[in-house]
Amino acid sequence: SDAGALAGKISHALSEPYRIGGNELHITVSIGISYFMPDTAKPDDMLAQADLALYRAKEEGRNQYRFHSEDLDKQVAERVQMADELREAIARDEIEVYYQPQVELHSGNIIGMEALVRWHHPKRGLLMPGAFIPTAEKTGTILAIGHRVLERACAQMKKWRDDGLAPPAMSVNVSLAQLKMGPQFVREVSELLAQYGLSPGDLELDVTESMLAQATFAQNDVLDRLREMGVRIALDNFGAEYSTFDYLRAYRVNHLKVARKFVEKATVDPQRAATIRAIIGAAREMGIQVIAEGVETQEQRALLVSIGSNTRGAGFFFSEAVPSGPATDLLRKGVIERNGKMTAAE
Repeated sequence: SDAGALAGKISHALSEPYRIGGNELHITVSIGISYFMPDTAKPDDMLAQADLALYRAKEEGRNQYRFHSEDLDKQVAERVQMADELREAIARDEIEVYYQPQVELHSGNIIGMEALVRWHHPKRGLLMPGAFIPTAEKTGTILAIGHRVLERACAQMKKWRDDGLAPPAMSVNVSLAQLKMGPQFVREVSELLAQYGLSPGDLELDVTESMLAQATFAQNDVLDRLREMGVRIALDNFGAEYSTFDYLRAYRVNHLKVARKFVEKATVDPQRAATIRAIIGAAREMGIQVIAEGVETQEQRALLVSIGSNTRGAGFFFSEAVPSGPATDLLRKGVIERNGKMTAAE
């Protein structure tokens, strides 16, 4: 209790405004606290434990203090183990790419494919991105994973092009770490396009609003340079973060992807439906195509079509993300009127 009281006093003291250069600045502080225990080997151990608690405070919202615990040690150990397994997974080629079709909602015509990463774990089976991407981002393996996904997506696009089945564009998610590579990432994209004989317009890179905010703050011009090359840019999960149209104008975004949380409640929540209507209307005025994410029911599809007849979508109503084989079957058919797994199996 004494340590917690002290942490509170420190936080209060540091939160007082600072006058610097005629400006009033406010800061917050995150604090980690560790106990001295009889089995503590050395001061460095206590500092390491306090550091873990500090990161817990940051991850849970910042501007607070957290104590170290055995549970935290366990979580960190699991994270370290997963990080080691991820490095081995890349070497053993366990990272796979699945493909989810993007369709015209009114017709069901396939107008794009999104490349999505999966980890075929030898013991835990097929893992979704949420189970390992946060660890990959913290440990730096996200760069190797990002390159693998981008390379395989380009290779698959070439194969579909050679077979006369290629969709208008291949969509690939990009991490902040890749943008921070600067000119090296631009060169990587350019070399992969040349290697597989693709034009820049064949590729669409998905970024989030928070990534654009950080790129803007750091004066990172990677997306500007890629856009000048002709690569398409999509703003993913729009509405989940800042929900500002400033980035759409600044980065000349090609597609805006409406966040799943709006789509899943749109048929029962008038406010969500009104938000989608406003987003689609504003995007139309700016000449930006809208893709609704997470379309799972006929009712959702019908509502989106009524709001904007040219709206596009992706979701389980049409098809889940599937390996390249079933994805090829979907492209061969060209139209998905209902769940893609059923269509592809016919």
